[in-house]
Amino acid sequence: MRANKLILISALLLIIPIAAGIPFAVLPDVGVNGTVTNVSLEPIEGALVDILSPLELNDITDENGNYFIRDVPEGSYDIVASKQGFNSLNKQFYIKDNVVTIDFVLYTAGSECKPDCSKTSDEKPRCNADCDGINGCNFYDEITKEACTTPLNRVVGVTESYNETHKLTCCEGAPYKHTKLSGKNIILPESDNIVRITRIVFYKGQFARMIIDMFE
Repeated sequence: MRANKLILISALLLIIPIAAGIPFAVLPDVGVNGTVTNVSLEPIEGALVDILSPLELNDITDENGNYFIRDVPEGSYDIVASKQGFNSLNKQFYIKDNVVTIDFVLYTAGSECKPDCSKTSDEKPRCNADCDGINGCNFYDEITKEACTTPLNRVVGVTESYNETHKLTCCEGAPYKHTKLSGKNIILPESDNIVRITRIVFYKGQFARMIIDMFE
């Protein structure tokens, strides 16, 4: 009987240290992580990411713009990303025993310019020449900038002529080739192999001309 007790005690001593280490191996991280970039999606190193009162927890982004604020208790909070030379950005989040990912895109400080070359003060988004090179706004070239901003700032997305063979969409990338159909003022971006079929048909009690255009 005594031998059996000794064997049982020895077995328990072997099992307990192994079991005791298991919870520490499987506990997940709890907190807030993410990336801070500029409007060109380039990482911002050294940005302060701060969970505001009452917690006042924070972290500084690394060379890849990444941060991780651990051990955030359950609740709803405000979180702010800031860096000298950029406008601060505030967001809200809720967390409960998990990891919440919040990314920030910071704009250049003191500028109204947006990535589409419009301004935050525009009633309708319009192309602004003075936004070129700021906050991700980049006109393709000087011809594009002039076409979209002279004599008036064009609404973002409006189509203008670039030259005899190309059109452009204001503030949205490079010019594109266009094709004009014979007899009609129709512009088809990036179109090839245009085929036009014309037929005379009887429609609603009278003869009419039916035109079918096919393209790729």
